[in-house]
Amino acid sequence: MRRWTFVLFVCLWYSFCIPAVSAQTLKNSLAARPTFQLGALWDDNGTAQNLIVNELKNFTSTHFHRDVEATQGVYSFTVFDQRMTFAQSNNLNATVHTLVYRNSTSPNWLGWVDGDASCNSYTEAQLRTILEDFINAVLTHYPTTVTVVDVVNEPITTPALNNCWREIIGYPDYVIAAFEFARLYRKAGTLLRINEFFGTANGSTTTINDLFSLIDALIAAGAPPDIIGVQNHLQADTIGSTGDLYLTQFDLLLAGAQARGLQVQISEMDINEGSHTLAEQGVMFGDMFARCFLHASCTGFSTWGVYDGNTWLSGSFPGVEPLLWDASFQPKPAYTFIRDFLLSQGAPGMTIQGVTIRGGSFP
Repeated sequence: MRRWTFVLFVCLWYSFCIPAVSAQTLKNSLAARPTFQLGALWDDNGTAQNLIVNELKNFTSTHFHRDVEATQGVYSFTVFDQRMTFAQSNNLNATVHTLVYRNSTSPNWLGWVDGDASCNSYTEAQLRTILEDFINAVLTHYPTTVTVVDVVNEPITTPALNNCWREIIGYPDYVIAAFEFARLYRKAGTLLRINEFFGTANGSTTTINDLFSLIDALIAAGAPPDIIGVQNHLQADTIGSTGDLYLTQFDLLLAGAQARGLQVQISEMDINEGSHTLAEQGVMFGDMFARCFLHASCTGFSTWGVYDGNTWLSGSFPGVEPLLWDASFQPKPAYTFIRDFLLSQGAPGMTIQGVTIRGGSFP
């Protein structure tokens, strides 16, 4: 029987049994795993920042190469430093996204555009020097507040967009070089992450296998990542047509990471609800969160945005509501499901709001 038969109970619960607003926040509900990193993408809105401070333990701050080194050899950390001061003042950790990505996130002075294979005639030696200088500058500048750095983003799913690093230095050589430099210059306590997208149903076995082949090459080169970042930009309509595939494929990632001694973090979580109700979306959020939280190798869960009023999806899907708080900063069923799961210290077979928790056990 499909799990959506449980959703009627969830909908009724939210329609008729809405409790008073709880003083218990998400981060204060992490008793079972107090070091678990619960976070969201940075937001300039003051109310969203209050939610980050009061509810979460971590935020992701985006700083592309083009923004930090607009002029070759001249590094600007003004925006970054302001955010790190905010983190330090509010006892938050920070994740930085990302050192190496696509052509269009590289500095304009490189003269690259996405899909351009000419790469402005740079040599491999020149690019390795540029890459090392940049990684050295940023990692030695980062304070200890930065606990995770995305070193390379989407090396598997967007090869045509990061093709100049790939075209000139080679594959997997440019990824190996980036992690070698990052391991050389990082400060003690900074963890290095490789971040990848696995489709809107999280169901690409090919991408999973290709990623582990790359990770094995990094391990063989003595430059492994510490963490695999999983971009869960999911679509409820796709998930609804594939059953539990988005969970079973996540299990493959968890198993592969654990076998290699690596952590997994859900780095960019949102769910486009499509034709589904917010209660149904909440079940999907809750399932994925529980799957992660109940596995020893999964150490973090971060949404790609704080509230529905500011989401990268709105340009393609006007009116979309993919996050934990709505456009008025009110908690949604997804938020309540996760909070109640944490408060109950949910375990496999337990029922949260009429939905049976599945998978894993507390580490």
